[in-house]
Amino acid sequence: MAQSVQTTDETYDVRLYEPRDREDLLALWDDVLGKEPGAWFDWKFRDNPYLDEVPICVTEYDGEVVGARPSFPLPLRVGDDSLLALVQEGAMVHADHRRRGLFTRMVEHLYDHYADREPAASIGFPNDRVVSALRNLDSRLSLSGGVVDRLPIYYRVQDPAAMTGDGDRPGWLARLAGPAVRPYLAVRDATAPGADDVTIENRPGVPAATLASLAGEHAPAAAHAARDERFYRWRFAHPRFEYATYVARRDGRPVAAVVAGRERDATPPVVHVSEALPPTGERPDALSALLGELVADSADAALVAAAGPRLPDRVLLAHGFLPDTRAPLSAVTTPDNFVARPLTSDDVATWNRDGVRLSNRDGWTLSFCERELG
Repeated sequence: MAQSVQTTDETYDVRLYEPRDREDLLALWDDVLGKEPGAWFDWKFRDNPYLDEVPICVTEYDGEVVGARPSFPLPLRVGDDSLLALVQEGAMVHADHRRRGLFTRMVEHLYDHYADREPAASIGFPNDRVVSALRNLDSRLSLSGGVVDRLPIYYRVQDPAAMTGDGDRPGWLARLAGPAVRPYLAVRDATAPGADDVTIENRPGVPAATLASLAGEHAPAAAHAARDERFYRWRFAHPRFEYATYVARRDGRPVAAVVAGRERDATPPVVHVSEALPPTGERPDALSALLGELVADSADAALVAAAGPRLPDRVLLAHGFLPDTRAPLSAVTTPDNFVARPLTSDDVATWNRDGVRLSNRDGWTLSFCERELG
């Protein structure tokens, strides 16, 4: 149902997305962000299997979509319970309609719509500017009572010129670090631990059943994507990436796996460690062996990136990955934020599921498997 919003002498209708909005919304996306999402939009929003409606809040003016607050459903597992969340993405408002309170109205409308129904959680990975805007909303909508924390990303920098920053820092950093990078990574590759008792196979695509089986072993209590076969089939149909899977087998049985996601048409080339299993970082020797294979096959990439606790710090550091929250990378990167709060009218202070306190950062364990969806 549309909610009419009066600002000065102009009336805007704030409502949920309808199929007739698709072309207008894609045009707005292209106008505001400089890209028309096409197949990616259909995969993430229209064909998402977890909610019958498309949870995008749109603002309509004079029959045209001039604003949108996109979000998409993501199934979570918390302890032995399940939870459906909405992953919030950046709002878009046409340049002719900004500074009229439409961002606040769209956030408010989405929270009102889901106040007493599933999805029950709101999560996202906003930049600092958006975090500040969300904190300044009224107390019912503010992030001040939810989780706001950094989500470190670890980079194996194979071409320092690919890192970005302010002013001319990338240029001098590349000139300074460039000659040392290859020797440093070669030493890391030669000394990184492996696993002599496993065999490694790699294949294009993603074996959903194998990954779902590994994901069920040692699953953490903290909130994370519900990694069953249905999820993996949808998740790794992401049209912006090509995926390959590395599986470590011991006596023929899968014991660990990593998924490499290569971003299509990225310049310079970028590869993500899009998934790592088992989910609690168990079997670090096998994970290290798999990561070694992945980086060897990614020698042409300027950056190889990983996020979250599924690969232990010591394994990442052993393979030359460095976090963007500490020097030297903190000088040329801006770390991601992770935010979470109830989407329903649940009290933030007592927000929990199956005994897991979701109002605490320790109640969440996310990686590129979730982050890459944004």
